[in-house]
Formats: sequence, C-alpha cells, structure tokens
Amino acid sequence: MNKTTKSEFTCAMSIVYQYLHYMIYSLLMLCVSEILGVLLSVVSIWAVTAALVISAVQRIIEGDYDIDSRVMLITSGCAVGVNIL
Repeated sequence: MNKTTKSEFTCAMSIVYQYLHYMIYSLLMLCVSEILGVLLSVVSIWAVTAALVISAVQRIIEGDYDIDSRVMLITSGCAVGVNIL
C-alpha cells in the first residue's frame, strides 16, 4: 500500500466509524425516549388510580354517593365500544 491508499483507507474508516457512532447514538436515544414515555404513562395511570381511590373513599365516608344510572350506562357503553375497536 502506498501513502495515498493508506490515507484514503483511513479516511474511509473514519467515515464508517462516525456513521456507526451516529447510528448507535440514535438507537440509544430512541430507547431512552421510549423508556421515559413508558415511565410517564405508568406514573400517570397510578396518579389517576390514586385520585379515584381517594375520591371513592371520601364519598363512602361522607355518605355522598348519588348514582346517575343514565350517565353510568353511557360511560360504560362508550368504554365497551372503544375496547371493541
């Protein structure tokens, strides 16, 4: 190999290294963003669950639970419809 060929080879390897480095970095950032998204989703579900449980306990303790059957039927029908889709 002459000097020019070594230089071209080194340049090509540098480009390949930079490309692979960029691809690995992009993949890691994608994984990190997915993990953060899942974590946020789980935390928000737990927060809503805690708020509903606290609200339910307060209603039971105070005896203030008036059930509107029409609203409950519409809500449950929409939930079933969304789950079927």
